[in-house]
Amino acid sequence: MTTPETALLGKLLDLSVQRQQTLATNIANANTPGYVRQRILFDEALKRAAGDSSAAGLAAVEPDYSHPPRTDGNNVNLGKELGELTQNGVYHQLVSRALSTKMRIYHQAIG
Repeated sequence: MTTPETALLGKLLDLSVQRQQTLATNIANANTPGYVRQRILFDEALKRAAGDSSAAGLAAVEPDYSHPPRTDGNNVNLGKELGELTQNGVYHQLVSRALSTKMRIYHQAIG
């Protein structure tokens, strides 16, 4: 059963997975010369998810030049990436539990 609430929770899960993949890519390239950190404008993507009916184009991954590059041209800060990875994991867990609870309520109501 898809309701507006479950559709939104599904989009939020998709967004957290996309963010996790982006952060993992940054971490994997932390020592790649010339690599520019990638980011998702997470807050903007959340707002779009709440108001947009299509999951396509939920968030755009873009280069982040806001951090100064090292001498090799790489601007990944491993500590920052790991912190955001942890934060995103907590967010993903929260949304997963909310969706699971919603599904359990529906299952009990049907049964």
